[in-house]
Amino acid sequence: MRSDIIDSMKARGHVSFKVMDVARTVIMERESNKARTRKGFSRRFVHIFDPQFGVEFAQMFNSEGSICVESFEEYFQPKLLHYNIKDSNMLMVPVLQNTHWWCCVFNLRDQRIDILDLMESFYAANQLHGFVLSLRELFHHILSYCGGIVSVNEFEIMHHTLPQQAQRDLGSSGIFVIKFMESWDGRMTSSFSKVR
Repeated sequence: MRSDIIDSMKARGHVSFKVMDVARTVIMERESNKARTRKGFSRRFVHIFDPQFGVEFAQMFNSEGSICVESFEEYFQPKLLHYNIKDSNMLMVPVLQNTHWWCCVFNLRDQRIDILDLMESFYAANQLHGFVLSLRELFHHILSYCGGIVSVNEFEIMHHTLPQQAQRDLGSSGIFVIKFMESWDGRMTSSFSKVR
């Protein structure tokens, strides 16, 4: 893991899965992300899925096989997490495709799907709309499994205006996704500036 971190910090280095996972764990374990439900159960304002979740979903999606919720239970079962993701405001899925990181956010509070990506053209060029629609269907089943009553199948997909990634700096997408996971509240984009 140490070499992954070192390689991620090199100029034009790409953020590895391990680095992304460490970042998501640190962000989720902050006290400011923890709370209690009205019934006194633990909750997280933001739940960030393990980057491996995105990989497994992409493999299933690309194989054109059926996508079943049971294949992903280890990522969302309340008894494993010690809280229920249905009580979160946002469910974030960091995704790595073709060495480019982007983030799909199921914004349960505002009832929409937020696409956070530094390259506007990446979504269309890689035909990710079908990918996101299938992911939305999976999340509908995941939240139903967890006792949620919100129907994410009706959520609008929104692309947000964000700083654009320079084509010559393809390694920075992972750094920006970490920043999104840390700061995104469903509304705020003004505090994002180019990481130097």
